[in-house]
Amino acid sequence: MNHWLLKQTTAIKERFFFLNRLIVPFLFIYFLLMILPSLLPQLTFLPNIFLNSFFAVAYKGLVFFGFLLFSFLLAIVNGTKTDWRFMGPILFLGLLTTGVIFLTPSSFSFTAVSEDNLSSVLTADVSLGNRLSAFGECWANLLTAYAFLVIYPKAFYFRKQLSQLAFLFLLFVLASYLYSLVFEFQSHLASLFDLDPSIVIQGFFDHKNTFGKYLLLGVFLAVFLHHENKKRSYLFLIPVFLFGMFTIRSRTSLAIAAMFLFGSALFQVASDWKKVRKRAIVETSIAGAAVALVLSFF
Repeated sequence: MNHWLLKQTTAIKERFFFLNRLIVPFLFIYFLLMILPSLLPQLTFLPNIFLNSFFAVAYKGLVFFGFLLFSFLLAIVNGTKTDWRFMGPILFLGLLTTGVIFLTPSSFSFTAVSEDNLSSVLTADVSLGNRLSAFGECWANLLTAYAFLVIYPKAFYFRKQLSQLAFLFLLFVLASYLYSLVFEFQSHLASLFDLDPSIVIQGFFDHKNTFGKYLLLGVFLAVFLHHENKKRSYLFLIPVFLFGMFTIRSRTSLAIAAMFLFGSALFQVASDWKKVRKRAIVETSIAGAAVALVLSFF
């Protein structure tokens, strides 16, 4: 039995080693496919094929199965063993969350407080569909976390491909912001001059906070790619994304970006304080952090 298993494992390694070279396109396409159900309703010029909730769940399940299969084969190809430092806590969290999901009463009441400090008692009904959806989402998130913490970092060429993957995601964030500028230009102007406090700018995402999170991701990626490739051109995207967070009024993303940039600047000062060439970058980072921090309080 062990000899047969070893033979099959060797055959898989030889046959599927090429998967190591497909990590970047696979992960980026997987990301696009997973967010497609939430993007299509915002793209009104395209037909929404996910109006049927059952079809949407089945679609996501099929796409996630493809991700699991790819990750499993990649683990075999690279001889990745189970890392119980991560698998143990993941199983514990998964089982604990599963218990909470299925032991929660079918109906319960809670007190909600509105923005006007008015409290009201609301009743929530938890159906079997809600439980199964939460169960699937829980384990999907945990297994995805394990794959990115253990399987992909140990893959061949992953370090070299990480910059390529970050660049693709940066292009996606930039494209989403340009889309918003084109199709929501009047809203950006109204928000900039505070003409309408109730204005909502969300691009092709389902909420302005989701848009803000992606712009925040763009700041992270710009800093990462600058440090990886030593190109200052990535730094010019930081104020662009910060300005975008300001006009869409995503205060939380602005505050996080400010703290991140300030921390990054301090790290530069601590590690490269003798290098004059990098002082301009440090000062730019600190200035950007200060501006973002001030804007986050508006």
